[in-house]
Parts: sequence; structure tokens; C-alpha cells
Amino acid sequence: LALGVFQLGIPYLLFCIAIKHVSALDAILIPVIEPILNPVWVMLFYAEVPGPQTIAGGLLVLVAVTVRSLLSERRQAQKTSTAA
Repeated sequence: LALGVFQLGIPYLLFCIAIKHVSALDAILIPVIEPILNPVWVMLFYAEVPGPQTIAGGLLVLVAVTVRSLLSERRQAQKTSTAA
């Protein structure tokens, strides 16, 4: 029970508080990147090397998030340049 409170309860509480202060895109990056970072933490702390499918999946998510972020910034820049 205590592990569930510390592992799930407190992080979600902090996430709910923080989500009020950032954009929607920034808020969604944390849950999207969390599964990518889990194998990284395991590799760093337990010296377990991730398999090729894990690496490929992580790269796919990173590329998708990066492309989405860049496209969003480009659209925002176009809106501000046409409005000015």
C-alpha cells in the first residue's frame, strides 16, 4: 500500500498540479516519454541492456514526439507572422 502511494499517488498528484501551469503539448510529453525512460533507468541502475525492439519502439516514440513538436511550433510561427 505504501509503495503504491509513493509510486503512483504522489506523482499523479504532482502531475495534476503541474498540468495547470503548462500547455497541453508540454503536459502530454511526460506520460509519452515515461515508457521510453523506464528502460533507460533500468539500464543505468541495473546494467540490463534493452533489446532491439525496445530501442526501436523508443526511437519511434521519440521521433513522433519531435516531429509533432516541430510541426506545432512551425504552425504557431506561421500564425504569428500572418497576424503581424
